[in-house]
Amino acid sequence: MIKAELVTFIHYNHPSLDYVLPQSHSCYEIVFYAHGNGRTTIDHEIYNYKDMDMVLIPPTMVHDEKSEQSTEVYCVLFNLTGIELNSSYYAYEADFSDQVFQMMVDIKEAYLAREPYFESYINSVIQQIVIKILRHDKSNPDQPTMDEQNRRAIELSKKLLKEKIYLNADLSVIAENIGYSYDYFRHIFKDHVGMSPKQYQLEQKMNRAKELLLQSELSVQDVAKQCGFGSAIAFNDFFTKKLKITPLKFRKLGLSHVDKVKLE
Repeated sequence: MIKAELVTFIHYNHPSLDYVLPQSHSCYEIVFYAHGNGRTTIDHEIYNYKDMDMVLIPPTMVHDEKSEQSTEVYCVLFNLTGIELNSSYYAYEADFSDQVFQMMVDIKEAYLAREPYFESYINSVIQQIVIKILRHDKSNPDQPTMDEQNRRAIELSKKLLKEKIYLNADLSVIAENIGYSYDYFRHIFKDHVGMSPKQYQLEQKMNRAKELLLQSELSVQDVAKQCGFGSAIAFNDFFTKKLKITPLKFRKLGLSHVDKVKLE
């Protein structure tokens, strides 16, 4: 598990042509350039920063900084366990930079206010920044491939579709919850599972219905309601068409009939 722990936070303004001598720290450092431009050298690699850019500096790595114009800087130093990060320069990208900047502002406000549990709060925000960097950094060797991301998304969607609350959910909502458009979700779902999301959802409804019929005394109407069918009639018709047996007959046959109508 990734865990971040604040060492210190600094918010300062570099005047034009200011130079910070080479230095290193025993912890990680994230430097966010809110406004201004200049350059920073990290382990002999030169980066030219501008508004809303960011650099990540690992422990013991030597770095310096020179501002060409007056620069507003947010700097957070922290220890990190659970993962190792490499030195990186992140040029401005809409949304990514904006979100990290807001997190830096949140850290500043919490650090200055010093309200109860402020350190725990800041640690949680730093952890969010680290995770955001990991998800954003395509050069990260641990970044999952697109196929792996799709596989994880499908496994999550299958889990959701097995939960009672989602048995009758709009599938576009499921797609949105895993971050995909419905058309793309439907395409990759069928590729990975061998059936459409709608077919899979109906299968889960049937599985839930079998469980309730065999393991509860709920009426057929209540079973239909809990499994997301519109009515007892619609449930009865669908169940009978699918299994060639009515729900009541299925219940009367009991567990001895599971070998013929498999309860998954």
